[in-house]
Amino acid sequence: MSTYRFTLHEDSISPGGWMHILTGGANRALICLMGSAGLEAQEPLFKEQATCATGASMVTTGHDGALILRWELALAEDEEEIESAGVTSRILSSVEIDLEEGEDYIFRVESLGLPPKDWIADQEQVGDAINACLQGKFLLISGDTEETEQKQAEAWFEADGAKFSLKANEEEPSLLVRAVVIAPDRLDDIAAIPVSANENGDEPKRFDKMLAEGVAAL
Repeated sequence: MSTYRFTLHEDSISPGGWMHILTGGANRALICLMGSAGLEAQEPLFKEQATCATGASMVTTGHDGALILRWELALAEDEEEIESAGVTSRILSSVEIDLEEGEDYIFRVESLGLPPKDWIADQEQVGDAINACLQGKFLLISGDTEETEQKQAEAWFEADGAKFSLKANEEEPSLLVRAVVIAPDRLDDIAAIPVSANENGDEPKRFDKMLAEGVAAL
């Protein structure tokens, strides 16, 4: 086992700004929340699109700039190395996790949307995940009793195997995105979030989507 640093950054990039991520051996996932961004040797990212990358990454913007959530997975002993211009960044969450080197871990970006008052109970987290609330707010119940309110622009970590329940805001829809690091022997344990129907049986009232997936090079 080796210890890895798993971090969620919020990067606000001005029009024409750029960011060169040089951290050795790092894996990352990115989702664009506003504007658009170009990634060297990859398709550009537009609003609500996500991607996964390994090694060095060059991120550029055009006339509209970009707001990006960026999850980084790197050895805890490796310092983050970034060169940038026109970028303001802040760390929303950072934890250390133990992973087996040489294994093909899956690095996945997902989104979960719940309508007002919706409730998902007694879930098991498969893989280590950092979540971020993008809209509304959630009441997170970890284990049996610990309750935490997670508001917009706040982030939280759920360890592999953790038990939790999640309740949406009473008055408005709530949306989160998360990046998950999943061991290969845990893939068969993933269960889809149940999708329930409205009282009249029309459209599903919640959604659970995978936005991007890659293999983390450890």
